[in-house]
Amino acid sequence: MIKKGRYRIKRYILNREHGSIFDEWLNMNSTYNIKKEEIDYLKQICVPKQTVFYVESIDELRIESCLSPHEVNFYEVTFEYS
Repeated sequence: MIKKGRYRIKRYILNREHGSIFDEWLNMNSTYNIKKEEIDYLKQICVPKQTVFYVESIDELRIESCLSPHEVNFYEVTFEYS
């Protein structure tokens, strides 16, 4: 049972378009002899996409997601108020 009220939900999306260091590495044609500055660059650009939304809940909190192949979603749920 969860508390009745408003919840803030932050969704992190990691897929081939957002945050995939492997796909960016392949796009750089750096399959051999990757340099430190290229690794640093990949670390900077390969971050998951973030979205934030709010839902009201009475008895339950249900989050549904349709994932693409090789996609991962992470949800950070925070109670706002009742």
